[in-house]
Amino acid sequence: MLDKRTYELLNQEADGANTPRDGERVKAILERSAEAREVLAGIKELSAALKSVPDVDPPRSLKARILNSLPHAAPRPSIVRPPAWIQLLFQAPSVRLATSFAGGAVAGILLFAMFSDTPQNSSRFVGTIGNASTTGASVSVNVVLPLIQGTITAERVNGLLRTRGNFKASEVFDLRLTFDQTRIEFESFQAERPSHAMMDVSPGVVRISSDGDLVSSVSFRMIQGKPAPIRAEIYVRGERRFEHILTFDQSSQESFDH
Repeated sequence: MLDKRTYELLNQEADGANTPRDGERVKAILERSAEAREVLAGIKELSAALKSVPDVDPPRSLKARILNSLPHAAPRPSIVRPPAWIQLLFQAPSVRLATSFAGGAVAGILLFAMFSDTPQNSSRFVGTIGNASTTGASVSVNVVLPLIQGTITAERVNGLLRTRGNFKASEVFDLRLTFDQTRIEFESFQAERPSHAMMDVSPGVVRISSDGDLVSSVSFRMIQGKPAPIRAEIYVRGERRFEHILTFDQSSQESFDH
């Protein structure tokens, strides 16, 4: 039986990638081993067969779903450095002192405006933190992307935590719901449109794939009778485009567009 290194040399020989020294080693192996000659012949035959297969791109929807299902790294924020002359300017002690004073003055003005304004105006100021709106026992989050628009609604119904997505989309996308499986567990899934939406459940994650408009709901059961946050994310071609943390607490909602 041939060892791993011999297989590597035979593969490289079939590709014409061996060095002269490795080529001599392969020649010696082939002279004394019938198995090696048979393996090399099989590799060359398979390589020739693969070269004759036409190169056909997969369907766009299948390609997008494959990309959406691949693991990814969280996007890192880009850092824009100021020009060198600005960095040198702020190294001067007088400039640093003036900047600190100005920053403190601006912060004081903003705090004064927040706490001295009427409740109606102050709520408008604080409302710029997120884009979630509350109605009764439910929380609705707007999703506005170039080719995907819709809402994600979170509510508590009959002891269950339910998320409902309603999207108009003209491209393939994934809706992912990530949760703490020690505090809540997946209960049920229902898709109203389209009926062929694909749903996959793995530990701590529910993934729904759609190639167009989607109206669906996912329910979770509270293990200890207490709600737990659910992270809702939208992926397009393997890239995260939207993220929102559903806390089922109207006083704390947090969303991020990517």
